[in-house]
Amino acid sequence: MTDILLRPLTPDDLSATLSIEKASFPHDPWSLEDFLDEMERPCSNVIGLFTPALPLSGGKGRPGRARAAPSFLKSLKALPEPGRAKRSLPWPPAGAPCGPPARPAGAAAFAAAPVSAYAVFWLLYGEAHLLNFAVAPERRREGLGRALLRSVLAASRALGQSRALLECRANNRAALALYASEGFRRLGRRKGYYEGGRTDAVVMALNLRPEAG
Repeated sequence: MTDILLRPLTPDDLSATLSIEKASFPHDPWSLEDFLDEMERPCSNVIGLFTPALPLSGGKGRPGRARAAPSFLKSLKALPEPGRAKRSLPWPPAGAPCGPPARPAGAAAFAAAPVSAYAVFWLLYGEAHLLNFAVAPERRREGLGRALLRSVLAASRALGQSRALLECRANNRAALALYASEGFRRLGRRKGYYEGGRTDAVVMALNLRPEAG
């Protein structure tokens, strides 16, 4: 198992983040200014997933416990629906990846940890909008993307969002399979949404309040 840490990204993290972005989306990557703009937006959250810089026993494997830096809880930004008070976020929220790590990873293990994955999402008027989501190429197929997605959804649910929305490249089969396996359903397609009109977007949604229908 691999211990993971979730925390807001800072400008200092963006060099590594942009490397992942360009490797993941070579035809239309976000720019440095795009990430900086999202960091300033009142409803936007730019969250990184970090794995220890120090090796854990067992090597690669499925993620273990998700830790949140103290600033993570206070940093999540949401614009509530009219008439609704902003809710505080307990941690770990229900549904977050959990379980014993292979070996406890203290602060030293994460001191020089690189960004392994990141998510950019809005919490806006009762809906979570996933704008950008990527995992470093060398860290794929380890469950890190699923761990990050589940944490984003659990945080959104805890903050009172009623559904999650996203767009995914129609040719990104791995991402489409991940979202479908976590309960997202296809709503339709946006023609020529990506790559200068060459690639369609699949619009997907997940009800975060199943009991409400």
